[in-house]
Amino acid sequence: MRSTSRASNVTMWFESRSSFARICAMSLLPPTNKNDFDMNVNPSCCFYIPVFPAHEHSFKWGEPGVVFVLRDSHPAIHNTIVEAQSIHILGAGLNPDRPAHRAIHDLDDRGWRLVPIHPNDAGGSILGRPIRPNIEHGTVPEVVVFFLAPERAKTAVMELMVRFPLVEIPLLWFQPGSEHEDVLEMLNEANVTHIVDDCIVRFAQRHHLNAANPEQHKQWYLQRASSEGDGCSVWEVHERDSFVTSPPESLEWCGDFIDLMTSTHTIPKYIRSLSPSNESLEDTAIRLAGNAT
Repeated sequence: MRSTSRASNVTMWFESRSSFARICAMSLLPPTNKNDFDMNVNPSCCFYIPVFPAHEHSFKWGEPGVVFVLRDSHPAIHNTIVEAQSIHILGAGLNPDRPAHRAIHDLDDRGWRLVPIHPNDAGGSILGRPIRPNIEHGTVPEVVVFFLAPERAKTAVMELMVRFPLVEIPLLWFQPGSEHEDVLEMLNEANVTHIVDDCIVRFAQRHHLNAANPEQHKQWYLQRASSEGDGCSVWEVHERDSFVTSPPESLEWCGDFIDLMTSTHTIPKYIRSLSPSNESLEDTAIRLAGNAT
């Protein structure tokens, strides 16, 4: 694939009666193929996506594997967001003034399993959703949103690239201000789908998007070291209306029911091993806690 910097990408402007559409290409070659293109949209910018024969509303420039599309007119992004069960939000901590924290509130009640990630606030919760220190091992994220400074976003992307094969890399959504030029160039060259220059909250609101399969499980779980200093651990079960506003210093693990089912961490694996065949995992978790809090 031709390697170009994002700054040298060709930008074309098309005018459609009452709206402008900005399209960013990833090649300097002239267009070789034009498919039907719906211009009746008004997106704020663009996203990059690999070429697939079934994609509609796209222009193909240069070598195979490079395409640029109008984000808001392309059903692939709508489908990815709507069909996603989970949205991981990196940078979402307890500070209510931070955009990442507010994003949890703004996306609440739309059906997605919202997963706040913040290493310093892990063990706390936002609207009854546990804050994790990182993306749980054992789960494959579908959409990852970066509310991070560019260098921190770069580190997070590199961790994802090392951890998952290319076919399992989630949709990467860079909130305005989180973009790192080197990272975007790398993602372009690797044909990794990513979005820049738009807010996921505004995107969902603009298109009235909701999860196709709303989350069903509302409980979440936390294990911390006992405050008695006896070397024991305390297992807790929390309901969605249970708010933890200060993370425990002795946190050992926290997560929701999906994490409890799929995580490769020692603690959820141990909890699963204690669940008999005639008892649901949820009931096992409640039994081991003594009672739900």
